[in-house]
Amino acid sequence: MNSDQIRYFDSTPATQFNLKDWANIADSLDPATLDRLWTSQALRRLKNSEREADRAAYNRLSRVKQPERLEIFSIVVADRRLKASLRPLVTEDKINVALQQSKDLASETRKAKQGRRSLKSPVTSKTGTSESSPGSMEEQATHVRYPGSPTPILSTQIPDALSAFSHDSDSIEFFQESPPPPSSPTGTDDNTQPSSTLSIAGHFALLNQRTQWTNILLRFKEYRQGQNWTLDLSPDGIMDLTLGSRFTATLDGQDLLTVLEDQPVLTEEFKELTELDELLGEDYSFEAISERIFNTPLNTPVRRFVYGIVHAYSRYFPRKTVIPALEEKQGMFAILCPFIQGALDVYHIETFMSEIAITASGERKNADKDYGERMEKSRRADMIAIDSEDNQIFLSECSSIYEKDKRKFAEDKWKLGRALKDSWDSTVRRVVQSYHPHQDLATFGIQFFSHRLVFYKMDFRGEYRLWQVDSCDIPLQMNTGFEKKFRASCRNSLCFAHMVAEEVRVRGALPFLSMKEKIILGRAAQRIKPTTDSPPFKKAH
Repeated sequence: MNSDQIRYFDSTPATQFNLKDWANIADSLDPATLDRLWTSQALRRLKNSEREADRAAYNRLSRVKQPERLEIFSIVVADRRLKASLRPLVTEDKINVALQQSKDLASETRKAKQGRRSLKSPVTSKTGTSESSPGSMEEQATHVRYPGSPTPILSTQIPDALSAFSHDSDSIEFFQESPPPPSSPTGTDDNTQPSSTLSIAGHFALLNQRTQWTNILLRFKEYRQGQNWTLDLSPDGIMDLTLGSRFTATLDGQDLLTVLEDQPVLTEEFKELTELDELLGEDYSFEAISERIFNTPLNTPVRRFVYGIVHAYSRYFPRKTVIPALEEKQGMFAILCPFIQGALDVYHIETFMSEIAITASGERKNADKDYGERMEKSRRADMIAIDSEDNQIFLSECSSIYEKDKRKFAEDKWKLGRALKDSWDSTVRRVVQSYHPHQDLATFGIQFFSHRLVFYKMDFRGEYRLWQVDSCDIPLQMNTGFEKKFRASCRNSLCFAHMVAEEVRVRGALPFLSMKEKIILGRAAQRIKPTTDSPPFKKAH
């Protein structure tokens, strides 16, 4: 909380206090910070804070009704995210650093261009002083008005140093916000020489993705070089941060705390979840829920969601007390789909089921092939969902409901992790054809093994990160733990669908790019390394 906010708290009576006015003062806060502040734990954190100003904030905010508070801040956070995404691709500070670090390269580039066209800017002096002064920097800038933007947004021209993407990775260091590592020779052709880590980080920085994460990235690099497990995701550049992963087992206490700071958390306060809790009531045994749901008008998406689940179980209960051993696909349609597809239907997210081709997998396999060559087939997922631009935002891998082979679980997780990375890369390449990607772009997945449902999220922070968001057990017995498992499965499925819907909503608010920006970002997106150059695993006979 800044000084202006504290002053507002102290000078405004509780009856006149306006959360939106208070949030508008928080110009220094980024969307992620605002989002964290106003979760379900916001008031508790303010109340227990050691700062007197935070406790004063709690006293005033506790008088505002929770639904009103959450509704206002959902609008404020969305607006702040949009403003953050409209920032220039490269800020003025980064440009100044780039001009200093790459002045020699820029000079050589200008000399090469002198034979083709006249230079519009002054030539660098012999003393090595940069040609760009504050006045000339303003002349290089243009104003672009994005849809929905009340004022023109400054879109600064990318400096000549960007032309070094195909020449030398050292010129990309200004994207790193850290001292440059020792220089190493790199090739000029990505097909014959692999891109350096620094160059790759530069591409991701252009795509508005964060490339720094304390020393966790160094730990992962060491782990990646030393691992030799067949189904490890690290050769594909995927940092496995899920429960029981081999990589997290190598982290010390401090590094683990750093990881946990970014652990995705399911939102537990939104109107659909409140309606679900009211619908389930206090007694949620199968008999009580069945009677209540079958006598309730199906006039809301949440009611239809619960009705679909109860109707699926009514095929077996109470005639039987245990779900029979169903074949994999039958079990997916009969038991799993009502939870997952039903929850996504609440937010009108379109889903497809049963061996659906993963578009990004085919793109990766056939990226370097001529159309006259025979194309390889895409991998397939048991269930997918698409966003408003037809990008595959959600994938799943399922097994039978009583599966016992733990190798099947490891294989499905390995395939799902690679597929999520494929989809992330594909989504970025499609987004930059029209829009500026947001900073926390993510894809999602689930894995169903035996009776356990695991929710995953894939994002990027210097490396691809695979998170386990949550997990739950699907109830298979009517008289043994049905109530507890049923409630947890319904809530977790709806919370996860809400997380996916939030990603779809943010993507729908992305700003448009100019043609120059499309070319720059499209070039950066095309230089993302393919998912893997490691061969598929082979089962031992």
